[in-house]
Amino acid sequence: MAGAATPPPPQSPTSAKFGIRAKLWLAFVAIAGMTVLVSALAWATFARTTEVLDRFTAQRIPTVVALSQLAQRANALVAGAPGVIFAESEAELTAESARVTAAEEAFLTVHRRVQGALGDTAEVRRVAEVAARASANLQLLRSAMRHRWHLAGTQTRLLEQLEVLHQEYRMLIGGPDQAAVIPWAFLAETNRLLVLMAGLREADSAAEVARVHATIDTTLRTIERQQETVMPLLSPQMGAALGSFLHRVRLLAAGPDSLPALRAREMMAKEVAAARLEDLQRQAGDLDGAIATLTSEAQQLAGRERTAATAMLTRSKVVLAVVSGAALVGALLIAWLYVGRSVIRRLSRLEHSMRAIAAGDLDHPVPVDGADEVTAMGRTLTTFRDAMGRVAHLARHDPLTGLGNRMAFEAAVTERLEANDTGAVIYLNLDGFKDINDTFGHSTGDRVLVAVAERLRRRARSADAVVRMGGDDFAIVASSSGEDDVNIAGYVEQLSQALAQPVDVEGLTIEVKGAFGISFFPRDGRRPADLLSRAEMAMNNAKQEPVGRVRVYTPRMGEQQQERKAIRGELRRAIDDGQFRLLYQPKIDIASGACVGMEALVRWDHPQRGRISPDQFIPVAERSGLIVPLGEWVMNEACRQNRAWRDAGLPPLKVAVNVSAVQFLCQDVVDMVERALDAAALPPQALEVEITESIIMTDGAKVMRLLDGLRGLGVSLAIDDFGTGYSSLSYLKRLRVNCLKIDQSFVREMLRNEDDVRITRAILNIARDFGLEVVAEGIETADHVDFFRAEGCHLGQGYFWGRPMEPTDFHRFVADSASTEGLRAVVA
Repeated sequence: MAGAATPPPPQSPTSAKFGIRAKLWLAFVAIAGMTVLVSALAWATFARTTEVLDRFTAQRIPTVVALSQLAQRANALVAGAPGVIFAESEAELTAESARVTAAEEAFLTVHRRVQGALGDTAEVRRVAEVAARASANLQLLRSAMRHRWHLAGTQTRLLEQLEVLHQEYRMLIGGPDQAAVIPWAFLAETNRLLVLMAGLREADSAAEVARVHATIDTTLRTIERQQETVMPLLSPQMGAALGSFLHRVRLLAAGPDSLPALRAREMMAKEVAAARLEDLQRQAGDLDGAIATLTSEAQQLAGRERTAATAMLTRSKVVLAVVSGAALVGALLIAWLYVGRSVIRRLSRLEHSMRAIAAGDLDHPVPVDGADEVTAMGRTLTTFRDAMGRVAHLARHDPLTGLGNRMAFEAAVTERLEANDTGAVIYLNLDGFKDINDTFGHSTGDRVLVAVAERLRRRARSADAVVRMGGDDFAIVASSSGEDDVNIAGYVEQLSQALAQPVDVEGLTIEVKGAFGISFFPRDGRRPADLLSRAEMAMNNAKQEPVGRVRVYTPRMGEQQQERKAIRGELRRAIDDGQFRLLYQPKIDIASGACVGMEALVRWDHPQRGRISPDQFIPVAERSGLIVPLGEWVMNEACRQNRAWRDAGLPPLKVAVNVSAVQFLCQDVVDMVERALDAAALPPQALEVEITESIIMTDGAKVMRLLDGLRGLGVSLAIDDFGTGYSSLSYLKRLRVNCLKIDQSFVREMLRNEDDVRITRAILNIARDFGLEVVAEGIETADHVDFFRAEGCHLGQGYFWGRPMEPTDFHRFVADSASTEGLRAVVA
């Protein structure tokens, strides 16, 4: 491999007597000595500077920060007072109290840090005293507010009781008898007392509460005097009710827990809270002043120490600059004397080698002379170069087979084209390789690929490049050296023969075959991609051949591919625009000559190209999936036309419609057929669905389920082209069809080929044993008719009776056939 020469055995850099490392150590020692010598002169100044800076950093800055935090905590402590004052519920007051307690604890924590930094000075003690008074006032404020909320709650309950008494009062005076008995003056005083107690809620000062309280007492005494004269006027029941009412009014109006007394205590608590708030505001100012004084003193002290530290730092900078300059000059001199002259030149050579390797020259030599660190670098670069060579090899080769890959293919073709060489690209694809993987496993498949690669490598000429394109695709870039197509084809034939030998893998004998496609350069293209595409195109054509599976690219293949692309592009529009039509070929009862059915055959009438053969567009439709909408249209149209013929008076006929294997895989065929029958109102006995033998090889379980569904609808099932695909009695048993159609390839040559006769008789015997109908396709002569009549074949189809016809022509054909005794004379 290029660039993969074996490097010399590694040698430790320390084995050098006086290598780069020793020289660097000498330089470091010299520089260190100079640095120590000069640094001693600046040590005293530097030590003092360090001490000042340490003190400034460790004491003054934290002190200023702590004072700032102390001011914040003090503000937070005092800021708790409004929250306590304006709390609107007991829960909110509890939360505010918790926040105030947390602020007190935070303040005390920061204060202890400040006290530790500044000492127990008068100002520090003054801050603590002011804070203590503020905390005491906050405690009183919280107690007053909590008492106020308690009183407010009790008043709320008493006011609710007062509201109940109001209701009872209205009920008391509500009856006409009571109003006539109870004096109006007594009722007015009672109502006044209730109104006065309710008005206590509006009193917002202690004086106003006292005034209302005195009025309530006066009114209550008046009511009690009048009660003595009113009670005799009332009935016992009315008197008891009035007495109970007045007793409860007296409890609310008089006594230590009466409504006026509670309102008076609430006003007292409010005034206490206001007084404590004023004290807190005054103490907040005192606390701010004390903290500001402490902060100012700390800042002045820090400023003085900072000025001293700045001066010392300036002197240290000068000394260190001189030391650094001297050390740098010394280092440069030592580096030049002991390192530069002996190493730079070798490093330059090493750099040149690195650039060459980076540019892709993996054969470039690497200097490894000497016994120092540069030598070690050279050996490392050699290892890297060899690794790059291995990476380059992997980038151009298939890891499984060791052959070149697509990149190697492009390089081989490009090299020959640039050299104006002529040659061929041979494309190989293995047959049935997916079945090998599915049957024996991917491990066995990989071994088969390795065996194929080895055979191709051995049989290929030394000047040819053999590559694996991926999967089961291989390519050979062959230099023709003036050889013609015949010689290249002979070369490919040798490759094919070598490939055809069975491969033995772990006791298994596996047959390997393939199809070859050939394109020539520069005749068929001057780009690797074009040559590969055209060789692959030829290979795909070769796969369609049963024998001689080697094809050379021709421009016609490209034209056919372009036609397929054009058909693919226009197929959807043709379906949407109704460019397709159905022709009908009659099915004849060979014994009687009567027309018993027809096969629907789709044709494409292109507006520019004319009629396009089904052989051209059906494969494209199947590969693109458009066979699904096309097949559905064919089914609907065939059912509709058969219904129309029945309605026109023709005898009941069975129409046969081909259904592609792709339709079975991509749609619910049962549902599609059922919808077509329902739309045409056609009985299922009038429809026959034709399938091919290969359909069972796609998805057996799904296909069997769909076929069972079609049988459940009542339609007939026929196997088209029987004998040309995967003919198997087990499949025939599983499919349980109604009819077999003998492919026309057996019928046309049977009168001249005994093998075709034997195959045809075998199919007839199989059908007879299974109880199936048989339709012979491709009947063109009377001899064909006589043979199948003698063999007991039921139905026939072919040009002897009629070509595929337009619907109107088929209508006339059936009508004319029905009016005569036999079809043979009509057709003649």
